[in-house]
Amino acid sequence: MSASSEPSQEQQVKLLAELRQRVAGEEPLPGEDYFQDEVTLLRFLRAREWNLDAAEKQLRGAIDWRRSYKPLTAECRWCIEEPGYHSMRQVGFDLGGRPVIYSCFAQADAKSNNTEDSIAHCTFLIENAKRTMKPGVTTWVFVIDCTGITLPLCNPSLGSGVIGVFSNFYPEHLERIVCVNHSSLFHGVWSAIRVFIDPKTVKKMKFIKGKEKIQRKFGQMFGDELTRWLVDEIRLNKQEPMSEAQEKFWEGPMRPNQHDPRGCPSYVEQFVDPYFLRVKQLELQSGEESTAGGLYRLHPNIADQQLGRLVPYVPRCRRKEEKKKAAAAAAAAATAAAAPASKPVATAAEPTKAELAAYGVAPVAASDIPELAGESSSSDDEQLASGVGAAAAVAGDVDKSSPRRGKASSLSFTLTRRAAPKAPDFPPDLQACAKFNMVNFLKTKADFDNLLTGSQGKLVVIDFTASWCGPCRMIAPKFEQLATDTPSVLFAKVDVDENADAASAAGIECMPTFKFYKDGKEVDELKGADYDGIVKRVKQHA
Repeated sequence: MSASSEPSQEQQVKLLAELRQRVAGEEPLPGEDYFQDEVTLLRFLRAREWNLDAAEKQLRGAIDWRRSYKPLTAECRWCIEEPGYHSMRQVGFDLGGRPVIYSCFAQADAKSNNTEDSIAHCTFLIENAKRTMKPGVTTWVFVIDCTGITLPLCNPSLGSGVIGVFSNFYPEHLERIVCVNHSSLFHGVWSAIRVFIDPKTVKKMKFIKGKEKIQRKFGQMFGDELTRWLVDEIRLNKQEPMSEAQEKFWEGPMRPNQHDPRGCPSYVEQFVDPYFLRVKQLELQSGEESTAGGLYRLHPNIADQQLGRLVPYVPRCRRKEEKKKAAAAAAAAATAAAAPASKPVATAAEPTKAELAAYGVAPVAASDIPELAGESSSSDDEQLASGVGAAAAVAGDVDKSSPRRGKASSLSFTLTRRAAPKAPDFPPDLQACAKFNMVNFLKTKADFDNLLTGSQGKLVVIDFTASWCGPCRMIAPKFEQLATDTPSVLFAKVDVDENADAASAAGIECMPTFKFYKDGKEVDELKGADYDGIVKRVKQHA
């Protein structure tokens, strides 16, 4: 049936009955009457222009996906493990009562996304957004703020993959996607993926630019309250550096009448503020800790903040300061290490005799101090300074603006430098073991190949990781500890950005991915930061 010819009401009823009959033998999905629901069946028929065979094929694919993926209980573990990883969240409703989901690249903490984490987060959001829709409402709206978009976030395969999931498994659910502050970078990505997307979905993309146009179009779609919230949110997210209040969008404002990044006032009042009490009521009814499974669930970080479960979070500005301090400390340590061993390292110039005399301090030899007699006789000791003034000068604390003149001090200090003790040699038997008790970085494809071919029957576990990947950073310390605790197994890492050839050869699609090899052949694979899963596979294959 052509797209332009809408079947009559009688024909629609017949097609609906036939489609229901064709899938009647499917095993029911836990917790939902998905393919028995008339609205769902009609959506699949409309998505395939009332072609019964095509609608059946798509519906069966969606049933299989829901059975394996279990979207009703989906969680975004990336946000749970690393607050702010995804900023996409429901913030209100449009004038038609449709859920409005807002996302800003600058507000998200992820430096890059992959298909796995993006699908998980979006699935969590839309399955919960459905719980807020009133009868008769079947679609939702996305507002994408492209402020802060970067090249690592512009993965064409990511965009086409996510949209493909929604086109195939959530047909006729999308009302529109509104893009604001879009740049040439986003235009390039959109041009690359639009040819692979259903033309009906392409038509639902709306690009808006300019303050006045945004204000006018938003007012027509969202009404006054949500428009005010969106305009304020977009404006605040463009500020550089971003404020901590906007960065921590899961927290409410500190004072009344301040902008609330969690959503517009009516949404916060209806869904955010009562969330804690609703969850606790469920716990009282069930007698156990609730995950709010039967309720509409907020963005994971907003929910965890309400329930007091949010993991510790360090704002980006503080992280930058800590990086600067660490870099400065490392540079100072490197400078100190490079200094000649025969010269003492001092933080201030050593005082002259004239300066000591000005402060009423006379130089005193260490041998003249009874308490130190015999303590500085070693040939590798070197007297640096003596007297209170000398000690203060070496410490960098001399205040020449207010000298304390008078009699020579009865206290004297002698600073000495002793040769550092020689580190003991590492026992040969432990040296042989130590090379297995570390995680080796494979920087080239040749390193990767050599490790597999030279493993001599040992199990090889390789962590395919990336510096921008939050879950990768979370699992890294445990992976390294496991390497230390399991010397009979070879552990290694591959940075997918630095060693793209090895990652490509291994067929890596998401990070972290753990590959298990034996005798040069892959024997197992694990996607995601699942430490227990790694341990289980190590025990199984070692």
